[in-house]
Amino acid sequence: MPSLKEFMEALAVAWPVALTALIGCTALLAGNAYGVRYATGIPEWILTIIFAVGIPCEVVELVNIRPVDAACTAIPIDAGHDDAAGRAN
Repeated sequence: MPSLKEFMEALAVAWPVALTALIGCTALLAGNAYGVRYATGIPEWILTIIFAVGIPCEVVELVNIRPVDAACTAIPIDAGHDDAAGRAN
């Protein structure tokens, strides 16, 4: 049986899978809390498992959030136009 560390490393490599699991777990827990017809019949022990799976997925997603590089967000300036009026030089 894999350890928690191995589970977290596997989720870190496959962060899209972790994001999908996080969204699915959140949807099921919210559906049960708001009384959605098909989610209200879920037994409490399954909700506990869903919650226990969702927390590591959330941690993986929070760890994978990185600041965007400023060079990627720079707006290119067309060399053939004036910046202020958009007229040709």
